[in-house]
Amino acid sequence: MDVEQEPSQLLYNATLSLYRLSPLHLPKTVKLSHTRTLAAHARRLSDALKGDVLRGLRVALDDKDQGLVKSGPLKQCRWTWIDESPGTDSEIRGADGFGVTEGICVEIEYERTSYIAWLLGSRNSDGRGKAGELHLPLLALRMPNALRELFLNYLGSTFDTRVDMLHVPSSDIGKALEGYLEACMKYPDQVLLRLLKDIQLSFHFKNPVAPSLRSLDMTFKREDLTKLMKEGERIRGEQQKPLRGPFLSAVCKYLNAQLALDVEHKDILLGRVACGAFALGKEGKLKIFSPYFDDDDEHLLAASKEATIRLLQQLLAMAAQQTNKVPPS
Repeated sequence: MDVEQEPSQLLYNATLSLYRLSPLHLPKTVKLSHTRTLAAHARRLSDALKGDVLRGLRVALDDKDQGLVKSGPLKQCRWTWIDESPGTDSEIRGADGFGVTEGICVEIEYERTSYIAWLLGSRNSDGRGKAGELHLPLLALRMPNALRELFLNYLGSTFDTRVDMLHVPSSDIGKALEGYLEACMKYPDQVLLRLLKDIQLSFHFKNPVAPSLRSLDMTFKREDLTKLMKEGERIRGEQQKPLRGPFLSAVCKYLNAQLALDVEHKDILLGRVACGAFALGKEGKLKIFSPYFDDDDEHLLAASKEATIRLLQQLLAMAAQQTNKVPPS
């Protein structure tokens, strides 16, 4: 018998697609945080999933979507309000200490698997905005194509919100990685040996340097990370205005010296990173690795969660900033 997973567990070890949302529009008398309102949306979405109507249009899912065919029949759809503010009612789920103020967790449970979407708001933004608006700028979801398309259409038609892919600039990918390493480096060496994993970087060339060379993938062993961080701190100390964190500063110098490759050139972009806490790509794909360890070491758990919180807070700020801007090319 399968054990039911907590919603926060469904965030881990799965590739998530990232989107940004313009404000959700609601009647001024409606509170989306109310259980009755959430239940009504769960019913409406469930009806759409079963092939009923959505705003008068038939929107049955495509039976050719193999991901859904293998999932089995639909069991239930749940909408849950997220609130991590002090004094939160115990019946309201938190997001596993991820530092969000509020949001919505949508769980779509089939017989053999479950899919999930998180609509999240940041502590550092005004989540309420104008009357009748709710700001939840970051959407992270894991769904097969047909289900994702239906769900995004539901959000757009129901809440008059615009949904766009979240573009993650090269600079923000680098900041996410440096934030993870900063969170790790304050722990003692015996913790670092277990906490750190190999780091993978993928640099993309706007103009291929050779017909078959459009990107450069590199792996840095965890045994070398502490030395690279120390070297990077030394390099930054010699610069008036460091443009990068210590790790990438050291990587840039290494590549320049060993390969004569200037990765700080405007036509060379950091397109993807993978570390012990997450993998993040410029195309808006995210994978968060579980912060839990077999022996529940409190230092390991704290460091891993801190890295995850930093990342999500950065993505929330990025989504809010991009909402009223034209996506970068």
